[in-house]
Amino acid sequence: MTVAAAPYRTRLRYLRHITLWSLLLFVGAITVMVTVDLANRWPTPLPTMVLMAVAVVGAGGMSLHFMRVSVRAGGPPPMTRRVGLAFAGTAAATLAASVAAAPLYRSPPDVPLPWLLLTALLVSAAVAGSGLPRFRTTAAGTVLIVAAAAAGAAIAGQELLPAMGVAAVVTVMASSSVAAQLWFWDVAEQVDRARQVEGEAAVANERLRFAAELHDIQGHSLQVIALKSELAARLVETDPERAVAEMREVESLARQALRDTREVAHGYRTVSLATEIANATRVLAAAGVRCTTRQDEGLPTLVPATERLLGLVVREATTNVIRHSRAGSAEIALTRHDGGVRLLVRNDAPLTASSATAGGLAGLADRFAAAGGTLAWRREDDSFTVTAEVASR
Repeated sequence: MTVAAAPYRTRLRYLRHITLWSLLLFVGAITVMVTVDLANRWPTPLPTMVLMAVAVVGAGGMSLHFMRVSVRAGGPPPMTRRVGLAFAGTAAATLAASVAAAPLYRSPPDVPLPWLLLTALLVSAAVAGSGLPRFRTTAAGTVLIVAAAAAGAAIAGQELLPAMGVAAVVTVMASSSVAAQLWFWDVAEQVDRARQVEGEAAVANERLRFAAELHDIQGHSLQVIALKSELAARLVETDPERAVAEMREVESLARQALRDTREVAHGYRTVSLATEIANATRVLAAAGVRCTTRQDEGLPTLVPATERLLGLVVREATTNVIRHSRAGSAEIALTRHDGGVRLLVRNDAPLTASSATAGGLAGLADRFAAAGGTLAWRREDDSFTVTAEVASR
């Protein structure tokens, strides 16, 4: 976890605690309200008291379970068979208790509001943590509670419409408030997951950048160092002075490769296209390959990123010529093309099929595509050509 992400994670943890405790207080408040109402209705027939007590305990327990699981588990898990049976039994007892409580409210405008709240609490709990579709669960629960309220009102000889209206409003409001809190928590968790994915993608991209840069530097530099070392070994007896000069250049190349590697690690290395073309000509000449260069006058100005990509193509193509072909001559041309620039690197001997499609060229092709350009290569019997095209801006 980065330093910048730590405060966000701390705030997210606080939000989780706030969401969880607000839901638990919601459950506790309704449970206490119903328990107090049950005590105030004493005495009532024992079977009714037992049914209502079972409903209070069951609905409160199931609600606590669903609310806790929904927040702590990062979303409702699928409902298991055991939990489904327990929920079904609790729902049946709670609906029956709301019907049985209706005769205790004799005044015509009076409705068993606490018991309707208890049934609404159970629906809200199912919305929160049952894993069932929330809208369908709310709709089905509302229908069942309205039906129970109508049955209780009919048994108690009360008007149906007030009881049904209160039941519908209470259920929808309770379920909506719980769903809103959970939706807010879900959004916060999704934002946190998106931040984590973004951070992982940034790390992966940086690793790819470093790997590509290291391949460009070390592959080219080590190939030239190996070539010049072989040349110095052959000259050590016939021309010691030139052998010493070649080894000094090997030392210089090694130091430059070391500096380039450090700059890659710090992310500020730049590649000059003109320098790369000049280096390629010199390296190919050292390898016995005659190289000619051609450049149009008044080429469009290239942004640093584009020039850097073209420089990497020159470097990769030069390395491939030395390592994978028996070329005697090569050509590097930089010309205008459709308002942009075309770079062409051709040698007079084909590369092997595997070296033409693997490694650096394939990786550079992906980078050109991401930059809106193209990189292609063509293998023929007597030549191998690499062509890169990019826009000037």
